[in-house]
Amino acid sequence: MNRGTIPATRLSALAIGLLLILAPTSQSAAVSPEVHPAVNTQTDPRTMRFEPVEFTPPEPERVVLENGMVVYLLEDHELPLVTITATIQTGAWLDPPEKIALAGITGHVMRTGGTDRMAATAVDEELERLAVLVTVGLGVESGFAMLDVLKKDLDRGLMIFSDILRTPARAQPRPPDTRVHRLVYRPEIRIPRPLAATILTNPCLRTSGCRA
Repeated sequence: MNRGTIPATRLSALAIGLLLILAPTSQSAAVSPEVHPAVNTQTDPRTMRFEPVEFTPPEPERVVLENGMVVYLLEDHELPLVTITATIQTGAWLDPPEKIALAGITGHVMRTGGTDRMAATAVDEELERLAVLVTVGLGVESGFAMLDVLKKDLDRGLMIFSDILRTPARAQPRPPDTRVHRLVYRPEIRIPRPLAATILTNPCLRTSGCRA
């Protein structure tokens, strides 16, 4: 055998090895069946059928206080937060004809006007320091007030919340709220009611009128 030549047996072994490497396996050579996504045959919404959804709402605890107030307590310990929502039996339906929008302004002034114990700016600063959310609003048929506070600050937040509802400040509001601009419905304008409005400056709607 000349130097530099490869024996025939080694060439045969190399050729067989290449064939085994390049030849496709039986699994890869087989054509896999084509998979189609499931087709929804329910095309008519009136005939569609679905599995029933099971939902069990939590049951709150109902507590009646000595003064007759009803409290619904629903505990959720996922976050250290306490949320209190109060519903008030009042609303814009009690507004006198000469003082349209009085209820809405009253709710706004109750929240922004301070209390007998704290000035308006002091209330805002304290709520901001504690990251407490207090909202007050009066709708057409009822009013609402909400307190959202961390559990550790509940006593302080509840005190401010109670003062806002029970002893709102009687002083004049902060400027420039001495006169109030509201959207008032004008029936003589024959366009849809939500658009039939004009900005009216009503001198009757002052803070003193919110105590009526």
